[in-house]
Amino acid sequence: MKQHRMGYTRRKQLAGIAFITPWLIGCVYFLVIPLMKSLYYSFGKVKVVLGGLEWTPVGFDNYIRLFVQDEEALPNLVSSLGSMAMSLPVIVVFSLMIAMVLNRKFRGRTVVRVIFFLPVIIASSVALGLLESDSVSDMYLSGSMGGMSVQSTQLTNLLMNMGISEGIVTAISGFTSDIFSLAWKSGIQILLFLAGLQTIPPQTYEAAKIEGATAWQSFWKITVPQLTPITLLILVYTMIDSFTDYANPYIILLLETIRNINIGYASALAWVYFAVISIVLGAVFFLAREKKPVSEEVRR
Repeated sequence: MKQHRMGYTRRKQLAGIAFITPWLIGCVYFLVIPLMKSLYYSFGKVKVVLGGLEWTPVGFDNYIRLFVQDEEALPNLVSSLGSMAMSLPVIVVFSLMIAMVLNRKFRGRTVVRVIFFLPVIIASSVALGLLESDSVSDMYLSGSMGGMSVQSTQLTNLLMNMGISEGIVTAISGFTSDIFSLAWKSGIQILLFLAGLQTIPPQTYEAAKIEGATAWQSFWKITVPQLTPITLLILVYTMIDSFTDYANPYIILLLETIRNINIGYASALAWVYFAVISIVLGAVFFLAREKKPVSEEVRR
């Protein structure tokens, strides 16, 4: 009986290895090897020659140029961090509010859910179409994508024809564009929050209500603690989405450098950006880690 159990366990292990092997091969070939090559390129000057690339070592010159000589790299990096810091809490709070509304029972709830998630599907389709276009780099580098921001031209023209002053029209158009952009970037976050809300037993809220807890107290004492793991996931996803946005000034600089076939310096830019993102994400995990009670630590 023991041998049969060990044989079954061994078969399960082999099945798991068989399933994960294609992913491991693809990860090594398409991720690890290019990653190591880019690190290698960042310490040299790379020229495109007949038959491949020619690498000439320059030491830390690319990194010195980035921190000392380049007048755009560090300001763009700071701008990217500032933009992420400003948009992160707005997107998280907005997504949680919409998810709580969509979690309630009302007529047409499914249609409303689809509407909020529709921008994600559209963005994916647009991205696939743009990847096949020869002008995609020009569009991104010129900033015409603008993080999927929408110019409400028809609304502006309508308000102007009604005789409303240009200042008020500009404010209204900017507000509607910001709202649309916010909803456009919150589709995945709303879906994740909605999934997390549906895992909270309704009996918990009923018991709290019986004990006299208000809706505000239930939100802070039940909803927020129960959504902590999902919130951490959403924070990480939103940060990475902001860092990799094509409207990000640092990404635009990186694309311009690649477009100019300055592979060595582009690799240095990419690795500095990777290091900064890793530090920021590490800080988020450290601050959001689950703190153990003092009594438990004393017992240990």
